[in-house]
Amino acid sequence: MIESIDPNEILTKYLTNSKRIAHSVSTGLFMEQYADVAAVDPKTAYIAGTYHDLAKDLPLEEMVRLSRSMKERGIYTIDYFDYKVNNPSLLHGVAASELLYTEYGVDDKSILTAIAHHTTGGAGLDNLAKWTFLADFIEPLRDFHDAVKIRKVITKEHNFGKALGLAYTSLLQNLLDKHRNICPESLDGYNESIYQIMDNQ
Repeated sequence: MIESIDPNEILTKYLTNSKRIAHSVSTGLFMEQYADVAAVDPKTAYIAGTYHDLAKDLPLEEMVRLSRSMKERGIYTIDYFDYKVNNPSLLHGVAASELLYTEYGVDDKSILTAIAHHTTGGAGLDNLAKWTFLADFIEPLRDFHDAVKIRKVITKEHNFGKALGLAYTSLLQNLLDKHRNICPESLDGYNESIYQIMDNQ
């Protein structure tokens, strides 16, 4: 069971960036602390948050290889897979789920799906996946303006839907400002969540 292993042992095995390790630990603890706001189990929230970036420092070719292996398992659907192969950094969550499945026996579909979708978000996701996407964006070590603002929507207002919609809006606006490609899955998630913002205005 992954719960019996020191998280630092796992994180330092795969991650070489100390700031990313700190971010991973912070995300896991934040997700656990505010799991009730997202209506998810604190223990599964902690696992998803702590290990969501596990494959982030791997070579891109290795991310793709691991992701293809996970796709072949058919545990969850990987939408826009060809698009992601052409933008392989988007696959680090899928690759992380494959590592957790093969190396640590994590077979909880909800956890694996949440980790796989934390970069792009998406439509039709359960609350754990939505919370992992959101918490990655707003965990306490994130100090940019939108992260601080949206984090308060969780910690002060306890409004999960509103925070999720704002996170998608911020993500897409940032990509547009930088003239970057936008994964269609993020647009799907935005379209699904935007009504939450409108309902809270």
